[in-house]
Amino acid sequence: MAKSIRSDISVLYMSGYTSEAIKRHGVLEPHVPFLQKPFTPATLRMKVREALARTQGHA
Repeated sequence: MAKSIRSDISVLYMSGYTSEAIKRHGVLEPHVPFLQKPFTPATLRMKVREALARTQGHA
């Protein structure tokens, strides 16, 4: 929804399901920033940087 309004927005998807379960059900495309719960602060920082870099064209 947010991407349809603002295509330049950074998005990080988060779920308690595994990334494989999410992909298997066709919810996310490959290489979309995804954070599986539970996560550490370090992992959150890394994934936020990854999402921002993709939006800025650095990934």
